[in-house]
Amino acid sequence: MEQNDYRNSCSPSQDMLAALDSGFAQRVTQLGNGARVAYRSGGSAGPVIVLLHGISSGAASWLPCASLLAAHARVIAWDAPGYGDSSPLSQAQPRAADYARRCGNGCARSAYGQT
Repeated sequence: MEQNDYRNSCSPSQDMLAALDSGFAQRVTQLGNGARVAYRSGGSAGPVIVLLHGISSGAASWLPCASLLAAHARVIAWDAPGYGDSSPLSQAQPRAADYARRCGNGCARSAYGQT
């Protein structure tokens, strides 16, 4: 059985990078406390769908799924605190509620096109 080459699977192709820039571009919103929330957004009509990435990932990992969803919805994929261009949380040991608060504040701004 052939094993996956980890280095190749983590390197985005030129086509993937072009697709990210054209239909799922990164944006950054600044919160009142100075924190940055980076996210990617696509689609323009229908319900708002927020996509949350896992550990060792980022908003860009949602491109295939977001591309399909964007035909019917506004899609927002955030970079969690400390990922991509998002500011880390200030707490030494953040809790789930801290992440949820940052997500809610950032997504509320991005859903209305505020940066």
